Amino acid sequence: MLVMLLPEQISNNWDEIVWLIEEATPGPVGASNERMNNVLEDLLIGKKKLWVSYNENATFDGLVGTEIYEDRINGIRTMEIFALWAKGAGEGSWTKGWETLGRYAKKENCTRVVAYTKEPSIIRRIKQLGGDTSFVFCEIPL
Repeated sequence: MLVMLLPEQISNNWDEIVWLIEEATPGPVGASNERMNNVLEDLLIGKKKLWVSYNENATFDGLVGTEIYEDRINGIRTMEIFALWAKGAGEGSWTKGWETLGRYAKKENCTRVVAYTKEPSIIRRIKQLGGDTSFVFCEIPL
């Protein structure tokens, strides 16, 4: 089961959440603490959403961070998954989580979902869902 956290829940549990987001998000080499402060601010004002996943035994098994943006170039709304962390998430968690995110994205008039990850198991899942994983994120620090 995937549940969206309220800003108050995020604030009250930030010390436990922040390290999961840091582990799950791509970022520039040597990113500062200000980066996580910016993420927290966006979560508290509702620009970004944070979701937690629980398995059928009500055990926490994942975290997803999302943001919806308008792509003016292509004229479409996109839900971006900016953080994706899972530990021992089984088939049921993945299936129900994807259904929840898909319904939310459609409600927000999104036509696609994009994500960044380097986790092979997540890439395999995205391929199973018919997603395109052919693009490679490239970063050259200056």
